[in-house]
Amino acid sequence: MVDALLQGGADKNSRTKTGLSAMQSAAQDGHVEVVWRLVERGADFASRTNENMSLPLAAVYSGDIKTTKLALDINGSDGINSFTTDGVSPLIVACLMNKPDLVKTLVENGGDVNATGAEGYTALHAAAAKDYKEIVIFLLGHGADPNAQDMYFGTPYTRAVENMAEVRKQLLDHGGDVSIESAYGRTPVTFFDSIGVLEGELQAISKRPAPASPVETRQRQIRRLKALLQKALQADGTSQIKRWDFELIGHLIGFLGNPDDARIAFEQ
Repeated sequence: MVDALLQGGADKNSRTKTGLSAMQSAAQDGHVEVVWRLVERGADFASRTNENMSLPLAAVYSGDIKTTKLALDINGSDGINSFTTDGVSPLIVACLMNKPDLVKTLVENGGDVNATGAEGYTALHAAAAKDYKEIVIFLLGHGADPNAQDMYFGTPYTRAVENMAEVRKQLLDHGGDVSIESAYGRTPVTFFDSIGVLEGELQAISKRPAPASPVETRQRQIRRLKALLQKALQADGTSQIKRWDFELIGHLIGFLGNPDDARIAFEQ
């Protein structure tokens, strides 16, 4: 069918209004043979949609391991760690879909377990928030940072703490810090009274060094916000940073006592 269409004059690089190519469409649907035939016919495999979706990400959406492996073979490392304008990467989508085989394949082919979009969200944030224990264990075993903070200062532990006991235990066992505050001043500890404490969590808390002073906490938060602001300023048109992101960063930096950096954010 593909050969007949191409021989009849169909454009192998045709794209929809959203920029979705024929190859990406086939990959999304898990049509591995169609993807391969388009490659053989010289179709462009490096194109991106208007939202910066790559071929590997399209393949991951199919949930099919064969299609994903083919996309990675075709594209190499291109696109494996890129983020869409919605802030997702192939690895994050595989985590959200609860596909341990896809997660493993992506990491084995260069997927960065600590890669972040403009909002600082990692694959571990995604897996922890969904209570996907197998994926959490795999990511932690491959160097994922249990204390990575998103732009709201939320950690994977923060995302898991409300009702996800097994994931909380894995994060804790791998060094998750229960004292890190969110942008709203909340820590995993603040939830403990209402949800109950896992055996070992209070013991772990008691063994932790004294929590950071308010000044040290503010300094850490300011460093994180500055890094996000710098990343936003360097971003191209495919970044998920939007106007509200700059405004939020500006408000937070201003609240934390850096009016000059806050002004830069607001001016964007």
